[in-house]
Amino acid sequence: MADKGISLAKFIYNAYPQPNRWAIGVAVLLALGGGIGAILLFFHNRRLRVEIEGRKDAEERATRFSDLLDASLNEIYIFAADTLRFVKVNRGACQNLGYSVEEMLMMTPLDIKPDFTPESFDELVAPLRSGEKEKIQFSTIHRRKDGSLYPVEAHVQLASAGDPLFVAIMLDITERQAAEKALLKAAQEWQKTFDANSNAIWILDRHQRVQRANKAAERLFQQSGENMRGQICWRIAHGTDRPVDACPFLKAQKSLHRETMDLQIGDDWFEVAADPILDADGHFTGAVHIVNNISERVRSEREREKIQAQFMQAQKMESVGRLAGGVAHDYNNMLSVIMGYTELALEKTLPDDALHMDLREIMRAAKRSADITRQLLAFARQQTVAPRVLDLNETIESMLKMLRRLIGEDIDLVWQPKADIWPINIDPSQVDQILANLCVNARDAITDVGRISIATDTVSFDQDDCAVHKNISPGDFVRLMVSDDGCGMDQATLENIFEPFFTTKEMGKGTGLGLATVYGIVKQNDGFINVYSEPDKGTTFKIYLPRDTSKVMREDRAAPTTTPLGNGETILLVEDDASILKLSRRMLENLGYTVIATNDPIRALALGREHAGQVDLLITDVVMPAMNGRDLSHQLNPHCPGLKTLFMSGYTADVIAHRGVLDDKVCFIPKPFSKQALAAKVREVLESDTA
Repeated sequence: MADKGISLAKFIYNAYPQPNRWAIGVAVLLALGGGIGAILLFFHNRRLRVEIEGRKDAEERATRFSDLLDASLNEIYIFAADTLRFVKVNRGACQNLGYSVEEMLMMTPLDIKPDFTPESFDELVAPLRSGEKEKIQFSTIHRRKDGSLYPVEAHVQLASAGDPLFVAIMLDITERQAAEKALLKAAQEWQKTFDANSNAIWILDRHQRVQRANKAAERLFQQSGENMRGQICWRIAHGTDRPVDACPFLKAQKSLHRETMDLQIGDDWFEVAADPILDADGHFTGAVHIVNNISERVRSEREREKIQAQFMQAQKMESVGRLAGGVAHDYNNMLSVIMGYTELALEKTLPDDALHMDLREIMRAAKRSADITRQLLAFARQQTVAPRVLDLNETIESMLKMLRRLIGEDIDLVWQPKADIWPINIDPSQVDQILANLCVNARDAITDVGRISIATDTVSFDQDDCAVHKNISPGDFVRLMVSDDGCGMDQATLENIFEPFFTTKEMGKGTGLGLATVYGIVKQNDGFINVYSEPDKGTTFKIYLPRDTSKVMREDRAAPTTTPLGNGETILLVEDDASILKLSRRMLENLGYTVIATNDPIRALALGREHAGQVDLLITDVVMPAMNGRDLSHQLNPHCPGLKTLFMSGYTADVIAHRGVLDDKVCFIPKPFSKQALAAKVREVLESDTA
């Protein structure tokens, strides 16, 4: 019996796990003290207690598991692998779908997934059934009890192998999808903005590799953004194996702020900018590289600079013109006195007299001085002129003999007129000045022998021509061309040739007023001038003078060969400068006229009334104290009906024009004038039909 007890104790000892081996001692004691029945009863009760405690522990674990499932906000489902019937659903699933637990346990996944059929679902979970995969993940749609739909992300796995169950965890991705759509929309809008920019833009990393490129960059560099990605920027832009000098990226990498450079490629100009990209710690990680085509801006700036230069040139010309105009009156008055008395003195000497020769030199110098004044006034467009309608070919032909003497025998002068050119309205003396200045310049540009060509033709310009050539005007023009085969001019010289006092000639061989005079005359007559020249290839001046449409041609009056004398006519002479008054009176009296002279226009009115009906001609200065010559003439007319008037002035055209003196049919003689010129003009006025 004892042996059987010991054997049973050993069995129990070996049968129970380590924590329960204390039962061995009890079993042995019971075996030794009282019998097998008691022992068996003990162990039966013990096993029953263990089973009860196990079930209780399992229930507690199940309860805790259920609580964990319900605590999750995600939907959790456990369903049978064969019938697909839900065996467990958590509170989150019921709340999201709107069903009760009891309703859910009567349903399958197919009841809440409108996008699945039994076949498609079986195909989806087939890798789990076969053991090919432990878990699958997919996106699907759930349908609530009220019929509304919402997106979920499903994670499904096989829970057990014996009586297989599927466990599915569903994540509501409504907010995530909305966020993804918002991000996608923002990205698309950013890309649209990125591509809509007319500037070529690259996003570069710290090694100057292209990360992104917009459409403008694709067009500029003729590559797709995908093809450019990862390439070094300067290899794409410049085709070089190293960055260009003054690369804005490298400068921005050092300065950590925007850097720019201007770059010319062919006829286009670009502004290249690099804006640094910094991380949270302020470290350089790359740059936004922007290429802006600034060709139009550069052209506009150059055009503005050109206009500014022209404006400054105009101001300079105006300043010199004001200076010339300011001194012209007094200067011409003094020249009038010098030339007048010299002319009177010449009449009293014999040609072979030494004094006669000296006086002729004085007269020659005075005339040269008068020419300089006229040049200044012509350049400033303030020259007093008497324009008339003429045929340019006839005017030039009358000058050819003089021009050939001017340029010398070594230079061939070629005249190439176009027949039947349009008439123009210009003072003939201005044509003389233009041709004389251009031919002298051409002569000086030729070394030894050479050729000067003068040609005329007609040309018309429309608005389209003016859009292409900025310095022309629409209309019909007669074109005068003067060309030479001399040394030519470089661009720097061409830019300055019309400036007053600019000259390339040696000291003492040029005043710098010749071309300025030509320019002033052309502008004064509403024309324009172009110059074409290259070093060693000669020069061509093209002058465009507007066509006259009045169809009125005036005949030239032949210059008198002798000095016309008076027939005792009475002349009222009014001049505020005492020297000129004295000189003019003496000249007129020597010519045979009766002269009533005064330096006061108010006194002249009284003299006119006193000699009413006796005065044949009023010769008056234009600008005088108290009253100008025009008003004096008007106020004398009632007392001297039919009174003819000859105006004279040393002022420039702009000063006297607004007083009406230069109106058509008004007689005018500019100072300084010679006795011969005064005699001819007085006879012309006296014999004219107009008062």
